[in-house]
Amino acid sequence: MKTMLRKVLPLVVLLAISLGVSAQTKKDAVDAYNNGATLMKNDPKAALESLYKAIEISDQLGEEGIETRSLAEKIIPTVHYSYAMTLYKAKDQNGTLEQLEKAEETAVKYGDASTQAKVEKTIPKFYYAVGVTNYKENAFEKAIEYYKKALKITPNFADALLGIALSYEGLNNYDEMLNYLQQTLDVANKTNNKDKADDAKRKANAYLLTNAQAQEKENKFAEANEFYTKYLSFDEKDANIYYALSVNFNKLEQYDNAIETANKAVEFSTGTDSDKAGFYYQLATAFEKKGDSAAACNAYKKAAYGQFQSAAEYQIKEVLKCQ
Repeated sequence: MKTMLRKVLPLVVLLAISLGVSAQTKKDAVDAYNNGATLMKNDPKAALESLYKAIEISDQLGEEGIETRSLAEKIIPTVHYSYAMTLYKAKDQNGTLEQLEKAEETAVKYGDASTQAKVEKTIPKFYYAVGVTNYKENAFEKAIEYYKKALKITPNFADALLGIALSYEGLNNYDEMLNYLQQTLDVANKTNNKDKADDAKRKANAYLLTNAQAQEKENKFAEANEFYTKYLSFDEKDANIYYALSVNFNKLEQYDNAIETANKAVEFSTGTDSDKAGFYYQLATAFEKKGDSAAACNAYKKAAYGQFQSAAEYQIKEVLKCQ
């Protein structure tokens, strides 16, 4: 009997100890949650520590901890967002982003649609800001990474698209630069962001015009025209670019293309007859080379203004004998 009592007694003691720990642990979970809920406005960092502690203890409790865990889960995303704003005010850029990402992660995990929507409205601006910081530090690949994170959430973010374009310029990847400048222009036009559309045009056109003119200096007219043609994807109504194309097409003896582009130059020109004289001169030259004297004469007559007057009149009177 004494032997049996000795064997049973340790079991009773152990059970009592176990029950005591369980009761205390449940209280700890509740206390941790209450502490977190109390601190969430004034000290979100400490609040998060308490709330995650409440969840940890609740997990150990199993079914007994379900209610406390659920209560903690409901406010954790909000507290992460609050902590992010605290860090933002302290100008901690990386810390702000880390907490915003945590807010989004936990909002999705715990079904907090309100906080998720708030984060998705806010976080692209912070991704963009980090991208700008990296761009200014010549960390172009890192800048692109953050700009693309912003775009993943807000696809029509023209500033981020332009940021990627400029970063690719920094990496000397001009094809991708033009690709993202085109995307910037498309999105800016779609969202009525005129300033950003103008920025994209200026950047692309300056690059393309410089390269086209460099090719012309080396008498590489076909290559120059490739740049001019890309230019038109950013500004399809630039009469001067059509004129440059027509000049080069005439030099390349591609007279049909010269006629087409010279006519486009005339169509999009808003200048006077004198301003259009060069366009008509290229048109007349192409018609003359194709053997269409009537059309050439008509165009030369329209070209007989300003600096083109004497050359046009010579063609009219001495070469084509126009009526």
